[in-house]
Amino acid sequence: MNDRTPLFLISQDTTLVEFQPSAPKDEDELQELIARYPNLISDSGGELLLIQRERGIPDGDGCSDRWFIDHVFVTRDGIPVLVEVKRAGDTRLRREVVAQMLDYAANGVAYWPRGSFAAKFETRCQSDGSGESNNDPALILSNFLGPETDPGDFWSQVDTNLQAGNLSLVFVADVIPPELVRIVEFMNEQMKAEVRAIELRYFAGADGVRMLSPRSIGATARTQAQRNAARQKLDPITVDEWLDQHIAPRGQQAINGARKFLRIVRDLCSEVGVASTQGSIFSRVVGGNGKNSYPFSLSKSGAVAIGFGQVGGSPALASEDERRRFFGKLSVAAGPLRGTNLNGYPSFPVEKLNDPNCEKAFEDVTKEFVAACKAG
Repeated sequence: MNDRTPLFLISQDTTLVEFQPSAPKDEDELQELIARYPNLISDSGGELLLIQRERGIPDGDGCSDRWFIDHVFVTRDGIPVLVEVKRAGDTRLRREVVAQMLDYAANGVAYWPRGSFAAKFETRCQSDGSGESNNDPALILSNFLGPETDPGDFWSQVDTNLQAGNLSLVFVADVIPPELVRIVEFMNEQMKAEVRAIELRYFAGADGVRMLSPRSIGATARTQAQRNAARQKLDPITVDEWLDQHIAPRGQQAINGARKFLRIVRDLCSEVGVASTQGSIFSRVVGGNGKNSYPFSLSKSGAVAIGFGQVGGSPALASEDERRRFFGKLSVAAGPLRGTNLNGYPSFPVEKLNDPNCEKAFEDVTKEFVAACKAG
């Protein structure tokens, strides 16, 4: 298809509707569409989660932001995705945009601190609305990750991938020039990071109706096969196998505490299992409204996390005051919790459950907390 080839839509009555090649009104229109509909630029890595638009990038430790990249996303595998958008008429689309992107990637890897992706995501969600449930960062993240991925493990994987330079760099324009195609294909073959260009062709029809036709450029068959192999899911393991691999090396006290934790949550929750990433053991509860909540998890580090960030499906826990009340009760039962975010995942060492008083108090609060998760 050349730059002037039209598209044709066949309506239900077999009428042929012609759409002529067009262009976006301006660069901001392209950026807004990508932020609202990231599936326009997603590829084999799957669905994308928007972290922030116009994210600042410093050029040194403690320095103010020198550059701003158009979009930062992450994949479900925790791969950071950096996106730079240009219109076809922008002369920087030829070569300058490549150097620009490399500046962004190199300095982002060097100077974005651990935890910044999670913090920027939460800030972005909260600034998008006025506190409606569909702007709740914990609920958005839970819906994106699904039931088997622990949010703490996910953000840790994002940080690990960033520091290792395991990124995806994406150039987007309504027309990708041949010069950029050759550069992207070369970079994608040579670099550890995935490099792609997405051509979002615009087409205009009658009455202001428009169409978009995305085309992904740069992922050669060889590099795509290598990356698909790297994304293969882990072989499933049982809870006991997971405990042997991750908790047993921490000592008998950790194993004993973990088994007490499992006894409590198995008696109360709908499901307890190993997350698909094998970073944690999760618990699931089905609420009276049919929505899932994930009240507790046990991480590889031996921490029992309270899933305030994954009980968004429970109306009984929608109130911050109610979550604060449970935070207080759990702090009394298990001692001071690590972390205070009432939309996050405060935790305590699983070894504490070896104390009979702590075990009993935690079980009592857990019964009440799970009952709140189940309330419709």
